[in-house]
Amino acid sequence: MMRLVLWTCATVSLLILIQEIAAYDDMVQRPIDLNLDFFGTTGSNITMTAKPKRQLGQHCSHNHPCDAGMCCVQRRRYGWRICRALAGRYRRCSDSPTKGGNYHRYCPCAGLNACEDGYCVP
Repeated sequence: MMRLVLWTCATVSLLILIQEIAAYDDMVQRPIDLNLDFFGTTGSNITMTAKPKRQLGQHCSHNHPCDAGMCCVQRRRYGWRICRALAGRYRRCSDSPTKGGNYHRYCPCAGLNACEDGYCVP
């Protein structure tokens, strides 16, 4: 009886090991092929238009970025994010974005200015 139990445990363990190896055998990274031609529209005159960038004072997010020369700023901890102009020389600035590419309270410096101690300096 003991031999039967040991033989059964060994067989089950071997089967589990084989299944584990087979399950991870194909675990490699491959490029994703996005075949977006669901309805056979390849070659048709369907055009995709880009979303317009947000302007000064408009609400923004990582899905709705600001136009050139601006950044997305969150002024209060739980407030809305809005587009603001990049900070000019001797203006208040922020040197690093938060998660999502938004800035806290102030935009980074424009041009070649550097943000030092919270102010843009040449």
